[in-house]
Amino acid sequence: MTTPVKIPAIIKEIIQHTSDVKTFIIKPVKPYPNFKPGQFLHLALDEYDPSFNWPESRVFSIANSPTRRLNLKITFSVKGKFTSRMFNEANIGDKVWIKLPYGSFTFPEDQKKFVLIAGGTGITPFISFLEYAIDKEMDNQIFLYYGVRTPNHIIFSHLLKECQKKLTHFKLYLFIEEGSEFNEFERVSKGILPIQYILDNTGASDNILFYLSGPPPMNHSFKQSMIQKGIAIEKIKVDEWQ
Repeated sequence: MTTPVKIPAIIKEIIQHTSDVKTFIIKPVKPYPNFKPGQFLHLALDEYDPSFNWPESRVFSIANSPTRRLNLKITFSVKGKFTSRMFNEANIGDKVWIKLPYGSFTFPEDQKKFVLIAGGTGITPFISFLEYAIDKEMDNQIFLYYGVRTPNHIIFSHLLKECQKKLTHFKLYLFIEEGSEFNEFERVSKGILPIQYILDNTGASDNILFYLSGPPPMNHSFKQSMIQKGIAIEKIKVDEWQ
């Protein structure tokens, strides 16, 4: 397992997607270790002094593939004081500190079929995996069920379209809770993510791994529904840190 390191980084770009969702593109100023798609980092806004404790931080999925290492990306929504501070106070050129890599929410390349279930910004660990699948020309079956509040919250639409063009066995099922009609993708439904539909559509084969990434209540209820459906617990991977 890769040993995590603590290194400074500079915010190179800030992308505001919605009124409460941003992406930070950060450039580490020192070499950093390899990471796996789905892993996460700790981000601190305050200066780190090695003679003292690590400053206040939060964890964020690394939203880019390890094959695209020039910068690191994190996408977040405002949920509490720390992310409010990130959203309102952080600027391009600011120095931050990161610790990475962490996490076991990863994707074995020899797996035949992946079912990815993402709620809102829970899609971020899947972005790393999808970029990786494109760059490695993977031919695994990848099914992404993605639920958002409004069409404006579909913050990685360009990558999703690239997946449809370049990944032979990629299928996207998009669910939008509210807002006007959205027809940029083939399979778009109005409403919240329907776990029963997902399970009926995918089955419970031993060749399938299920990945859950979203708000904790969603993760918990979906996992329980899967277990009741007869899916083995070792076939269900949950992004637990959110």
